[in-house]
Amino acid sequence: MLIRGCLEENENLHLVVVGPDVSSADVADRIGCDVSRVGGAVGRFEIEDSDVLTQGRGAMLNMIRRWWMSRNGSGPYEYGTDAEF
Repeated sequence: MLIRGCLEENENLHLVVVGPDVSSADVADRIGCDVSRVGGAVGRFEIEDSDVLTQGRGAMLNMIRRWWMSRNGSGPYEYGTDAEF
């Protein structure tokens, strides 16, 4: 599987999965990687107002920023867990 191969080749690569009932543990199990490399974002991926996005305040954009910060320990989430947004 392409995703697993990429995760194996690059230890800095992490995966954030978005869905209304996502489970980081389930996704990690399905692709065959350690759960510490997967973050689950429980919510709906929706098209947001362009003005809100331009201002950098979109819910999806901010959720991705929080996960991105967590890769070096400075964010509010930890990979291997699920967060609601």
